[in-house]
Amino acid sequence: MGNGKSIPLYEPPQEHLSQGDVFCCRLLGTYGGTGLMIVRQMNGDPPPEKFSSASELKFVRASDHFQHARGHEIVSCQVEHLRFFVVASQTCDIAGVDHPPWPTCLVIKMISICDFVNGATLPLKTDTGGVETIHLARFLHEHLDGKYATKLKELCEHQFEYPGALRDALKGWKPDNNSKPQRFKTKLQSFLKDITDNKEGRTYYFPGDPKFKIPEAFVELDAIFPVNTQDLAGAKGARIASLANPYKEEFSNRLGNRFSRVAVPVPARGEKF
Repeated sequence: MGNGKSIPLYEPPQEHLSQGDVFCCRLLGTYGGTGLMIVRQMNGDPPPEKFSSASELKFVRASDHFQHARGHEIVSCQVEHLRFFVVASQTCDIAGVDHPPWPTCLVIKMISICDFVNGATLPLKTDTGGVETIHLARFLHEHLDGKYATKLKELCEHQFEYPGALRDALKGWKPDNNSKPQRFKTKLQSFLKDITDNKEGRTYYFPGDPKFKIPEAFVELDAIFPVNTQDLAGAKGARIASLANPYKEEFSNRLGNRFSRVAVPVPARGEKF
């Protein structure tokens, strides 16, 4: 995939881990927090290293117990199921070339356009001034013309064909003016345009590339998960590509801007001339 000037966007991964490496494998991204639940025996003690299904155990709130086992806990927590993800950590921190790598590597979940539309919801204003949550694929199936609805439903698990079919459907869809379907169409197109225009902010766009088996996708730059660097290095064979320069630097810069931005209540502006 190029940008019109023969500058490749993706390249084969290097031997070592690198920022911008794109993985395709199953990974659980976990969320920490004070609401985590851990396993304890009925008397509150940590469970033995080996226990059977007949053991009397319970989940308790981790923040309520101060006797913690060293190294490992059996934890119940919120997770994200990741199929595609990209390495966010700086290459020098995880490559292990000139010095030992850091024990933790940060990765960001990649969301394909196909998975987003078939799994996500968006808020939509109602005629009465309220807001309702709309499941994207379900609304499209219910309101699109028959041929478009059928096509999208047939391709709902086809990562590479779905985005093109969605573009065709949205271009061919002519809902009535000022109707709920028209408001939905406008909002969805605006949302997707911001992503595919790669506007600076909270997302970064990854064009699809069948050569590298990368579906059209994006990342939410603050959807970051820590993983064990050694484990990730052991899964290097699951990498399908890596961002090439200068896009690797752009991705790194966007990450930095996302987390170093300064919010002010009112921007400083002067009078118009």
